[in-house]
Amino acid sequence: METLWVLLFISVLFIYFNKAFGIADIIKKKLNPPPPPPPEPEYPYCKKNLLTESELEFFKKLKSLTDEYSLGINLKTCLDDIICIKDSEDESQLNELFDKIKSKSIDFVIVDPDNMSAECLIEFRDGSHKEPEQIEEDKFLKTLCEKNNIDFILYQGDFEKITKYFDENWEIQT
Repeated sequence: METLWVLLFISVLFIYFNKAFGIADIIKKKLNPPPPPPPEPEYPYCKKNLLTESELEFFKKLKSLTDEYSLGINLKTCLDDIICIKDSEDESQLNELFDKIKSKSIDFVIVDPDNMSAECLIEFRDGSHKEPEQIEEDKFLKTLCEKNNIDFILYQGDFEKITKYFDENWEIQT
């Protein structure tokens, strides 16, 4: 009889602890774990080089040239950092004009290091065929530079043209 009372007492204790501490839930979780969370989606962005191989080769030559003339060089500069739009009453015209320059970047900008003004814009073309919109863009840039007293060079593989330009426009600094 004593054994029966002991078993009854242990059963009551088990029921009490189960209610108080959820032992049955813990046992269920151990036996049936929840499914693992779904994997996170792959991050879509990754690092790339700022310049292509041919642009890098050109940059190294251009950098040594700008160093000789004590000039600075900026890469991939947004056109709206170089050019601003004159005030106009017509808001829609302003937006249209700004749209034309806001998403365009210039490959190489030769700058005066004293005041960081753009002296020459260089668009790099690696010899691939030109699309009609690229031809229009080059015309736009040429006109934009002419109207704002900024030199414009469309580089298509002739570095002598760049060297000649520097010789004609600046003095070598010693």
